[in-house]
Amino acid sequence: LKATAVMLLPQPMAWRGLLLRRTPHGDPACSYWSRIAVAAGCAYALAGIEPLADAGEPPRSDWVLAMLAAPADADLAVYADPAAGVFRFAWFVDGAIEACLFIARTEASIPDRETVAAIFAQSPLPAPRALVLAGAPLDGVVSAGPTICACFAVGRGAIVESVMQHGCLTTAEIGRALKAGTNCGSCLPELEKILRDCVTALAEAAE
Repeated sequence: LKATAVMLLPQPMAWRGLLLRRTPHGDPACSYWSRIAVAAGCAYALAGIEPLADAGEPPRSDWVLAMLAAPADADLAVYADPAAGVFRFAWFVDGAIEACLFIARTEASIPDRETVAAIFAQSPLPAPRALVLAGAPLDGVVSAGPTICACFAVGRGAIVESVMQHGCLTTAEIGRALKAGTNCGSCLPELEKILRDCVTALAEAAE
C-alpha cells in the first residue's frame, strides 16, 4: 500500500454574518451556520461561500426577510455601508427587537455576539434603534469581542465603547485611549470601518 499525503486547505468565505431570532423558524439559507442559545432566543453564526450580491449591492430583500423570518411589511431598521460590504437589519415588533441580522465581508466587522444578545434580551429597547445596528453595549458592560489590534490585544467591544461612550471620533483618538493602531498600523482599516459604523449610528440616533 502506498500512502498519499493530502493537504486540506480552509474554504475561503465571501461573507460572514450574525443572526438573532426569538424562535428558530427553520435553518438559515447559507453555506454554513451554527446555532447558539442566548437569552430570549437563538443566535446563529453565519458564513457564505458565494457573494450575496454584486460588489457594493445589498443582499436581496426577500433573502433578508426570510433570514429574519419577517413579513413583507415588517418594521425594519437598516444600516448599509456598501463600500465596506457591511449591511445590518433589525426587525421591531411593538418596540422590541424580534430579529436582527449583521452581514460583513470579514469577521472583524461583525458586532460581538454577547453584546448583541444582551441588547436583544431587553424589551422594550431602552435606546435609539440606530444603537442596535452599531452593536454598542447599552449597560456599560463591554464584551471584548474579536481582537482588532493584535499588537495591544484590543477587542472590538472596547473600540466601540471608546467611540459610543467616550467620544473618540478619530483613529488617532482611539489610539490615544486604547493604543489600538499605534504600533504596526495593520488594524487601521478595521478601526476606520468600526469608527464609521459608530459615527453613523450616533448621527442617526441624534435625529
